[in-house]
Amino acid sequence: MLAGISFFAYAYEIWVTNQRTDQVEVIDSGTRKVVETIRTGKKPHNITFNVNGNRAYVANLRSNDFTVIDADSHKPLRTVPAGKLVHHIAVSPDDNLLLVTNRGDNTITAFDAHGLAPIKTIRVGTRPAMTLFTPDGKKAYISNSGDGTLSILDVDGLKITGIIPNVGRDAASMVMSPDGKKLVVTTSEDNGYTIVDTRSEQIVGKYHSGADPRSLALKPDSDYVIIANRSSNNLSIVDLASGRVVATIYKVGDKPSSIDISPDGRLAYLALIGKRTAEDPPQRLSGKDAGLSVIDLNRKKKLATIKLGGDPYGVAVRP
Repeated sequence: MLAGISFFAYAYEIWVTNQRTDQVEVIDSGTRKVVETIRTGKKPHNITFNVNGNRAYVANLRSNDFTVIDADSHKPLRTVPAGKLVHHIAVSPDDNLLLVTNRGDNTITAFDAHGLAPIKTIRVGTRPAMTLFTPDGKKAYISNSGDGTLSILDVDGLKITGIIPNVGRDAASMVMSPDGKKLVVTTSEDNGYTIVDTRSEQIVGKYHSGADPRSLALKPDSDYVIIANRSSNNLSIVDLASGRVVATIYKVGDKPSSIDISPDGRLAYLALIGKRTAEDPPQRLSGKDAGLSVIDLNRKKKLATIKLGGDPYGVAVRP
C-alpha cells in the first residue's frame, strides 16, 4: 500500500510549538537537531504555513492572539490580537485570507493576510477547534468540538450557510481529500472519525480508530489519511476509497498530540506532549517523552524520538 515511495533528497524543516516554553522549535530533518527557537505568544498551540511556506502563523491559546513569523529568517514579524483562546489559523488557497478559530468565544475571525487587519468576526458552534478551506477556496468548514457539528462558511460572503449535525463527540481535527470531495474529522470522545461528502454535505460514514484520536494528516499525493491516537499511542492508516482503517502502527511514542508528514510521504512526525505540571488543568493527559517522534510509514515503526522538553503540541512540516 505504501510501497514505491522514493526517499526525499534534501533536508526540510519541522516546526514544533512548545506550550510550556512559549516558543517554536525548528528542527532540521537531516540532522534531527533543533536549529532555531522562536519566541511566540503565551501557550502556542497549532501552527500553519502559508501556501509558499515563507510565512508561519502560530495560534497562542493563553495570550488570545497569533504570532506571524518570517519562515525564511525565523524572525517574528508581528503578534496580532484575535478572540479568546486562539486555537488554529487557516490560510486560504490564494494566500489572501486568514480564518482564526477562537475557541473561547465560539467564533472565527477573518483577517486580511497581507495587512493583518481584521475583516469580520463570525459566530459558529460551541468550542470551535479548526477551520479548513476547500481546495478552490470558496467554502470553509469549522469543526465545533463542543456540540459535535461542522459549520459551513461561504468565503466570499463570510457568512455561515449551514450546519452539519451529529458529526461526533469532540469533533476537532480535519483534512480533505485531494479532490475536495471528502472531509475527514476526528471525533475524539467517540474514539473515531467521521467522513463527510462535501458535495451533498452529508455524513457518509463513522468509523473507529484508536483511543482519543487527536490529529490527522493527509499523506501527500495519495488518498491515505494518518490519524494519531493520543491515548492508545498508535497511528491508524485510513484508505479514503473505503473509509476504513487498513493498517495500524503501534508504539509510536507516549501521548502523540499532533501529526504532520514529510513531503515525500515516507515519514510521519508526531509531537509528544510533556508531563503535567501544577498550572495545567486537572483533565490534561501527561506524557513521558516530551519530544518529536519520527515514524517510518513504509516499515511501520518508530525510528527515533527527538527530545525537546517542556510541552510540545503542534507540529508542521515547512512546505
